[in-house]
Amino acid sequence: MKQVLISILSIALFAVPALADEPAATGAAPDAVKTAEAKPCDGKKGDCPDCAEHGDKGGCDSCCDDDEDDCDGKDGGCGDCDGKKGEAKPSDGKDGAGKPCEGKDCDEHKGHGDRGFGGFGRGWGSVLRPHALIQTQVGLFAGADNQIARGDVVESAGNFILRRARLGVSGHISERITWNLSTDLADIAKGNSPVHQANMSLHFLKHQDLTVGAQLMPFSRFAMLGSGDQALAQRPKSVDAMAPFYQIGASLHGHYDIGGIQWWAGAYNSFERNANYFSGVDQNSWLFLGANGNRARGYSVAGRIQAEPLGSLGEQAAGTGKKDKFRFEVGAGGYYNDAGGTTSWAGSADVHLKSHGAHILFEYLMDSASPKTAPTVASTIPDTIKRQAIIAELGYTWWRFNAAARVELIDPNTALKDNHDETVISGALGCQLTQNRARVQLQYDHRQQTTGPALKDDTLFAQFQVKL
Repeated sequence: MKQVLISILSIALFAVPALADEPAATGAAPDAVKTAEAKPCDGKKGDCPDCAEHGDKGGCDSCCDDDEDDCDGKDGGCGDCDGKKGEAKPSDGKDGAGKPCEGKDCDEHKGHGDRGFGGFGRGWGSVLRPHALIQTQVGLFAGADNQIARGDVVESAGNFILRRARLGVSGHISERITWNLSTDLADIAKGNSPVHQANMSLHFLKHQDLTVGAQLMPFSRFAMLGSGDQALAQRPKSVDAMAPFYQIGASLHGHYDIGGIQWWAGAYNSFERNANYFSGVDQNSWLFLGANGNRARGYSVAGRIQAEPLGSLGEQAAGTGKKDKFRFEVGAGGYYNDAGGTTSWAGSADVHLKSHGAHILFEYLMDSASPKTAPTVASTIPDTIKRQAIIAELGYTWWRFNAAARVELIDPNTALKDNHDETVISGALGCQLTQNRARVQLQYDHRQQTTGPALKDDTLFAQFQVKL
């Protein structure tokens, strides 16, 4: 009898720990697993292997928010931390408040230090973090009147183009100072600036950051969403034409819990707009002057404010899936540019919504430029020109597939009615591959001139993308 009791006791001692470690039944989600809206996951491999191993959703909708690049399954919000238990660190620029780390190193955690700029994360937990964006396009159909100078992707079918080949690295030199450096080999091949971004940021207050160097100017919502984070293969043509994108200067950024409010304000070197509408503006203006940048004989200032009262919409333009809760963003921006040949100002307004895999993004852009009476450089325009564009985009994401459509109303000169006024209708189908690091998309652009003779300038192209 004594031996029987000892055997039963031994079985009980081994069985209790085994039962404690047994995962919850598949019929009911464990308490630690929350929806994508709540963001945290419990990191249990049996419940959500992709989240625990790779840090992103990976097809496990109930575990991690796909808007958060990396979740370690512990900190409950992918907030910035230094691996010390219970010690909250600075905000990641998205949710407005850093979250404590549950005793786990955060070396693999990527914050959202780009703060909607579509750039690269702050990465407090790693000294160096490489990143890359490669986009290769091939034209499948091109109209007889297609011209690269008029914003068409390809001029003839069958040709390949390396649209972007960005390589860079980011990191930190202290808890409060981060840096970011990247180049675009495709731009260098075109004779443009070798620098894409080159800046450092100082987190000097709980909700404020100071960034100095070559950086994205805060103006357009479409421009602030990264090139690799668009719902279609390409940004709207009007945004490429009218947004100043990357310039050299200094900016302040604030982000707050209340209403998800963010603001940006900055001062930069002046820039010149090109005479051709679709050529946009000079990026990284006066970069090659180095220490003599004041020879630019001008300056520009820019600012933007936006609110996301129901939570961050993330870095992607498109929705993340059927479990995506309803969220929205409203914003407005503007700039004033006193350049050597022209004086210009611009404004923008936008609304961005996401719900259950669907998204809607609306934006209005307008600007005005006038030549100077005593220019220090040759003016690119003969007279005052006002331009405007209206963009409406909608799409839906299901699992790894997404479809999106967009309409642009473009008016390069509001004083004239000619065949430069046009409507651009674009549609795209895409598929995400390999933990959303790779993507294949097919896009068709139809351009309809609203005044003057119609042109045959429709385009069908495919894009292959890798984003690391």
